[in-house]
Amino acid sequence: MLDHSGKILRIVRESKKMSRAMIADKEISQSQISRFENGETTLTINKFLLLLQNMSVTLDEFQSIADNYNMSEEFSFREELKTAYDERNIKLLSEMITFWEEKSIKNPQKMHLKINAIVVKTVLSHILIKFRIGRNEVEYIKEYLLNVEEWGRYEFWVLGNTVSIFKDSELKMLGRAAVEKDKFYQNIMLNKRIAIRTFLNFTAIWLERNDLSQALRYINYLEAMTINVDFLYEKVMMNYNKGWYYYKAGHESGKIKMHESADFLEKYGFSGLAKNLREEIKNL
Repeated sequence: MLDHSGKILRIVRESKKMSRAMIADKEISQSQISRFENGETTLTINKFLLLLQNMSVTLDEFQSIADNYNMSEEFSFREELKTAYDERNIKLLSEMITFWEEKSIKNPQKMHLKINAIVVKTVLSHILIKFRIGRNEVEYIKEYLLNVEEWGRYEFWVLGNTVSIFKDSELKMLGRAAVEKDKFYQNIMLNKRIAIRTFLNFTAIWLERNDLSQALRYINYLEAMTINVDFLYEKVMMNYNKGWYYYKAGHESGKIKMHESADFLEKYGFSGLAKNLREEIKNL
């Protein structure tokens, strides 16, 4: 809320068809409100609450609007990142890294800026095999995740996108930590989807590393989570990973299962992902 509170205040004010003059007070002028809305200054909590009062908006209401705003920004970033990866858009990924690194340099106290840069670097490393993530960056992600007591969507998203950068011992430790956060994803559909995708990535990375016992551990855990029709994409990827596991275990029929999953995804519009999966199958 603090990063965008002025911008969000303007959105709320304008949605109520109120001018700055209408919410100004002897304690706070129109020019102060303008500077706050433009991100040029901050306000004391008393002045901020006074503005909310003058707009007949409770703090809870404002917080809810702010959460939705911040989530939409974060959602846009994640979708752009996913699209860039699916399209193998190296130029866009490089630009995203520069964007987050520059923001991190200007705001070193905001850990998520540096973390976002490392996540994008990790995604780029899946396309450019020679691109390496620094050990200090791996440690930064690991320490962040282990020091957050209550994980939210962001932490699961970060882990799900960085599983490939950790050593086996670190991956086991972080996997245990994620499984223990089951309160986060038991009852909320969006949270469950993010958790499922994270565990699918754990399955895939252990298969890549030929550790079938660890891969089977996550396959069994995912099956226990009950991936129903509400999670169609995740269910297809689960079948793909199971096919991969069967193939690694010596069953040629596993490849057929993998191809069936890729065909299904293409049929329902995931052509970029289907193409990437077929390349993966070809290289087995």
